[in-house]
Amino acid sequence: MGGKTNLLDPVQLETLYVASRQFEDKANKSIQGIHKKLMKLHEDSLHLDLSNEEGRTMKEGTACINRAVEALMESLGATSQFIDGRLAGAVQYSQKMRRGSSAMKAEQAWIARLKK
Repeated sequence: MGGKTNLLDPVQLETLYVASRQFEDKANKSIQGIHKKLMKLHEDSLHLDLSNEEGRTMKEGTACINRAVEALMESLGATSQFIDGRLAGAVQYSQKMRRGSSAMKAEQAWIARLKK
């Protein structure tokens, strides 16, 4: 039960949001690397003297990997949209609270100076 109190903690949600963005960037870079390697594999296969069966197997394998990578990209995109939608508001709330806290401290300091 004690964990529920921290469930909507803006600071923890902001940390989770930042980690999610970093993961998304890393995943996108990895997927770009996979695409580059697949392109190179395809280019290299054009220069090989493959039989019809070997060539067809190579094309089918490459197409299968491409479909898997596309499905992965769609899944990551959907996950990213979900996380952004849920956590972006928490980040904005956290930033507002920080600004409000700074303004409140400044006001308290100003009142303290007036009392002197």
